Amino acid sequence: MDVPARRLDGLAALAFGLAVLIMVLPTEADILFVFFSQQRLALAGLVAALCSAVVLVPIVLSWRRHWSCPEAWRGRRYLIAATVIWVVNLLMFGSALIHAWFR
Repeated sequence: MDVPARRLDGLAALAFGLAVLIMVLPTEADILFVFFSQQRLALAGLVAALCSAVVLVPIVLSWRRHWSCPEAWRGRRYLIAATVIWVVNLLMFGSALIHAWFR
């Protein structure tokens, strides 16, 4: 029996890299801080939605790939880490939005 080698999921690695570059490093935080300090909540929401979408699209595509054929792909840890970063970022933005809204 010849078992095919499992390939690293490039989308999972891309999602993890984008999550680190956009959400962990101060890229998004610096932009949102400026908008929150100027009380421009709509622009802050737009920036947060765009940054979330940039990370979420590879996450969703990679999850779909892993669910359809899990034995063919490896790199699930990248996918889980990217999803955790995305969810924590979403919770942090939600709490910052609520705080700015009731200021």
